[in-house]
Amino acid sequence: ASPAVTPTGDLIVSSSSPPLLRRLTASGVEVWSFCANPEYASGDCTGGPVASSPVYTPSGQVVAGGAGGVVFSVAFDTSIETWRYHVGDSSLVSTPLIASDGVVLVG
Repeated sequence: ASPAVTPTGDLIVSSSSPPLLRRLTASGVEVWSFCANPEYASGDCTGGPVASSPVYTPSGQVVAGGAGGVVFSVAFDTSIETWRYHVGDSSLVSTPLIASDGVVLVG
């Protein structure tokens, strides 16, 4: 229910509705916002600002971002209650990402 925060203070996943993916600076200013649309049926992950640089988990896996014009993001699939990756127009069920303290970052 509470947001997952990395050791560097990055907010990986928020349980807000619609779910938002954010990265916070040390001053608390939000500099990332991904995938404000929680629906995935059309493969559309628009509705909020998307930054071009990737956001990483503590293990170095890309959670969201862009490379070569392809946007990566995550959204909550309300029909099966799981997070999904969105890569362009594709939607893939995410593999759970577990932090060292056991918090599920994405999954």
